[in-house]
Amino acid sequence: MALRDILVYLDQSENALERLHLAADLARRHESRLTALYVRELSPLQRHQQSIAELGQGSAQAISQTARQIRHSIDETIERLRAALEEITRKHGLETEWRCLDGVAAIIVPQHARFADLCILGQDVSATAAASEYTFSEELLFVAGRPVIFIPTHGAFKTLGQHILVAWNSSRAATRAVNDALPLIERAQLVTLLA
Repeated sequence: MALRDILVYLDQSENALERLHLAADLARRHESRLTALYVRELSPLQRHQQSIAELGQGSAQAISQTARQIRHSIDETIERLRAALEEITRKHGLETEWRCLDGVAAIIVPQHARFADLCILGQDVSATAAASEYTFSEELLFVAGRPVIFIPTHGAFKTLGQHILVAWNSSRAATRAVNDALPLIERAQLVTLLA
């Protein structure tokens, strides 16, 4: 089994660059094609800033300035991540693709993930989500139809897929997860089975 196509979802978070480097390292070790997907949408903080500007009875000029600042911030992030992907491509000789789309990540990312062998994204911890609601990253597990790896929000990681922990309970879900993880398991340095 092989990982031919790896998709990494990048966003405006501080961890996006680290996620790109981890995905590139995994793609290099598996001789995979790497696609970096960025969806141009407002972050929760930017939506909040925009609504404050609009509801704060500010002038049209103040609202327009807030919108320009948000667009500028998004454009800077896009350029920084695209340049990092170009550098990774040159440095490692990987086959890569940059995709930057306008829309809603919760709709676009699953559509693109379905055409990849593996989707890598950041762990999404929402302080505002109710306990009964799934976060974007959790929901992707159910709608992508493909294997998904979350990169934790906290902590620093040098590699991905070198030490694998398999949690086994002989259920259908565990069987499916092990089958999906076989390309990673085959090339891991260490695999630990927890039953």
